[in-house]
Amino acid sequence: MKKRGIQKKILITNIMAIVIMTVLMFVAFTVYYVFEHHRQFNETTTHKTETAGAVINQITNIADNTGIQLGNNPYIKEMLTELYFDDNPSNFFLDEHVEENTIIQYLLPFLIKQDMIYRICIYNNRGDFLAGGTSVLSGKVNTFLQSSDFKHIEEMFYNTPATRIYAYSSNDALQGNRHKTSGYIRIIRPIRDTNVIHGNPMGYIEVQISTAGILNQLTEFDSEEITVYLNKQKLFANGTTLPERNTYKETTELNNGFSLTLKSHNSDENRVVFFTMGFLLLLLSFLVFSLITIQRRAILKITAPLISLFTKVQEASWDEVPKIAGIAAEDGDFDEIYELQKSFDYMLESLKDTMEKNVMMRTEKINAQMLALQAQVDPHFIHNTLTIIGALAEEGDGEKVKESCQRLSDMIRYNSDYSMQKVKISQEIENTRAYMELLKIRYEEAFQYEIRVQALAGVVQVPKFILQPIVENALKHSLKQAEYPWIISIDAYCQDKKWYLKITDNGVGVTKEAKKEVLERFHELQKLVADHLLKSMKIGGFSLINTLTRMYIYYGNEMEFQIDKNENGGTTVILGGKTDA
Repeated sequence: MKKRGIQKKILITNIMAIVIMTVLMFVAFTVYYVFEHHRQFNETTTHKTETAGAVINQITNIADNTGIQLGNNPYIKEMLTELYFDDNPSNFFLDEHVEENTIIQYLLPFLIKQDMIYRICIYNNRGDFLAGGTSVLSGKVNTFLQSSDFKHIEEMFYNTPATRIYAYSSNDALQGNRHKTSGYIRIIRPIRDTNVIHGNPMGYIEVQISTAGILNQLTEFDSEEITVYLNKQKLFANGTTLPERNTYKETTELNNGFSLTLKSHNSDENRVVFFTMGFLLLLLSFLVFSLITIQRRAILKITAPLISLFTKVQEASWDEVPKIAGIAAEDGDFDEIYELQKSFDYMLESLKDTMEKNVMMRTEKINAQMLALQAQVDPHFIHNTLTIIGALAEEGDGEKVKESCQRLSDMIRYNSDYSMQKVKISQEIENTRAYMELLKIRYEEAFQYEIRVQALAGVVQVPKFILQPIVENALKHSLKQAEYPWIISIDAYCQDKKWYLKITDNGVGVTKEAKKEVLERFHELQKLVADHLLKSMKIGGFSLINTLTRMYIYYGNEMEFQIDKNENGGTTVILGGKTDA
């Protein structure tokens, strides 16, 4: 009875534990699977929304940059300035074909390269009008120049510092009714006299983006329903209509008042979930039955020696209890504790060795990641720099060619030196100075910079490549959205046993949303362990987050980071760390 009692108790207890754990695991996994499936679907929709938004941002930025470059063309500005003081009410470009063709030649490169640009127009309030791209009718042009639409454009730019406005036209007001169009987005910029900051523009340049051209760039999202808005007003959609059930809608705010809504339909969600849960239930039932069978056999086998020994003990005296070979010590005491102690010591030694190996592997992994990040140079920047050097060579400007080659060589040499992971601040400054000098050769007076280095700060050791990525970030995300001249100021100083690098620009300034996102990512870094820190460092570019990650690996919670929008526009970024780190 004892034998059967203990075996049954162990078996019943194990069966109950297996069943309860299986039920709990099934319920937990079901909830998790449904939630995770829904979350992944939502994340995919969010990613698609962000990708589609990035495409539209890129298209509008290209069109806006087209307006900036043409608006700053000296020939076009000079021509509109002359026409501003011309009292002839007729369209100058209808009679003066030489000047018309000259300006058209300036427009052609933009019209040829960017197939989504529908039309580029240049006009003023004197009756002068010129267009490249889709043709226009002279009668429709006169109607437009006398319309309330044109008066609204003049009111928006008159005696204000406004630099551009965005509008949308569903019909082509410069063509007849026979001309079919899917609509176009209008980016209108004033062309002002160089001596006038606030005042009446000399004329206007309008870049029109075809809706059909935008939708052609979004063909990968044909299965989703996409709607584009400007200032909360619906502009156009891609024509796909989805049912409301099992549909997830995501909206993202884009640049310059645009927004995009994407709806994605998960038609297979319930079917996939039910099929997976049914299959899992059958699998778990089979596993539970198998485990119970295995448990029963294992319990019978494991308890058999115990039952046998118990029986023998009951049948014999204590002095006659046989010793188990290899278990009892010479003095008659059982040595299981001694064997366990030896096994435990061995386990600790093995665990220690394993931990040391893991630490070494993580260290080597971090170093390899650092070297991989260090080895990167922006290929677009090198390509543009070599193009500038080629242009200078054709112009015969040997000194600038020599200077550009030397600075590019210095940057590549600095970048490819893998022996240093920490350098002096002065070395970081000089590498960044070489980068900004190359920018200055490219943009000339449109780009300016200032550098101030405190004597003590120049010799402080800091992680390599932490300054140039911040300058690149300012150029891409702040300055390129602003008017010329672009100005960057760099200050290096020491205070309270810490070093600081302060980078200030006069761009459009960081938005509250962007600042919040960066700070949230930075606070997340402080909660991550080494493996997660490595995952946050993306090979392929020195992003701001990569720079913060590398600094946090060196300084931990002693690291300093601030990002703020300046009162007069622009962004200020401050990096810092302990001077004895």
